[in-house]
Amino acid sequence: MPEKKEYAAQRVEMIEKQVRRRGVTDPAVLAAMQAVPRHEFVAEEIRSNAYADAPLPIGGGQTISQPYIVAAMTAALHLRASDKVLEIGTGCGYQAAVLACLAKDVFTIERRPELASGACARLARLAIRTRTFIAAMAPWDFRNLLRSTQSWSLLPRRQFQGRSSHSWPKAGG
Repeated sequence: MPEKKEYAAQRVEMIEKQVRRRGVTDPAVLAAMQAVPRHEFVAEEIRSNAYADAPLPIGGGQTISQPYIVAAMTAALHLRASDKVLEIGTGCGYQAAVLACLAKDVFTIERRPELASGACARLARLAIRTRTFIAAMAPWDFRNLLRSTQSWSLLPRRQFQGRSSHSWPKAGG
């Protein structure tokens, strides 16, 4: 899909003024922010503000985080190409798209069906690879959620020690 030149220029400016100047300098994170067209993750009527230094509404009372926050959170992960990421709260899919540029697998979960379906369709249309979407209703059963996304290996066992009467599941199940 051809991109309007105005959006490409706005994205370059966003990265320089909002991200790099605030201290996010990881070349891989900057490249991921450059690769993902933020304007595709907001409603048509607010696309002119897609690259603004502000969160924007995405529906359901939720927002897409401002660009610097997405970049700073992503940089803090120090992702390698072999890493797997579990994201809770897909929203419009923008953070998942940025993460997908950097990690081997991105598992992303959204409990609001309208946001999950919109994000899934958007990511597919943009050919951004993420692994799993689950629209679940709160309260989440955290153990079943992790088991269904095969993400147990992402969390250290010590996070659950002494916090539950349930036993830690065996690998693979």
